[in-house]
This record gives sequence, C-alpha cells and structure tokens, in this order.
Amino acid sequence: MLGTGAAAAYLLFMKGCVLLLVAGLAACTPVAYQKPGVTALESEADQRDCRMMAMREAHSPFGLGWGPSGYRRWVFSDPLLDRMRNESALADFCMRARGYRLQPLPSPS
Repeated sequence: MLGTGAAAAYLLFMKGCVLLLVAGLAACTPVAYQKPGVTALESEADQRDCRMMAMREAHSPFGLGWGPSGYRRWVFSDPLLDRMRNESALADFCMRARGYRLQPLPSPS
C-alpha cells in the first residue's frame, strides 16, 4: 500500500500527465505546404515528386545514414526509424526548395 507522501506524489504525477496530454492535443494545428500562385493540383504533384525522390534517397544504401561499405554508421540506431526520419527531412527540404512553406490551415467555420 502506498504511503500518504507516495500517494500524493502519484496523484500529482497523474494530474501533470493529464495536463500535458490536453495541452498537446490542443496544440495540434493542421498545417499544409502552401505557395502563392500555385493550384491545388500543382501542389499535390510537387508533394508527390518530393516524397518519391526523398523515399529513393532515404532507402538508398548510399544515402544518408549509411557508411561507405553500405552498413549503418551508428551501432545504436534503428534503420527503419532513421530512414523514415531522413525521408521526412528530405521531402521537407525539397518542398521548401521549391518555394513552399508550412502554414496553418484555416479552421473550418
């Protein structure tokens, strides 16, 4: 059985977790790549191109995260997570290089 101090600390911890969860969910604002003067079809085509190029580069044995011999550089890295992170960063770089910026979407009214 928990003592009074331990029970109070546990309740405080749980309240903190709930507050953190609520704050995190409230901060989730939907965003999208936007560029002035570009139609929705052009934007979708650019996103598709950037995702495909990023996927090819991130999954290449000679892309980011791989050593010259084709093996991972870091002993304690997760190859799937590294590739996903690299793919996301490369796609973001591609879209920004094409002039797009991530901007919040207008809230539905």
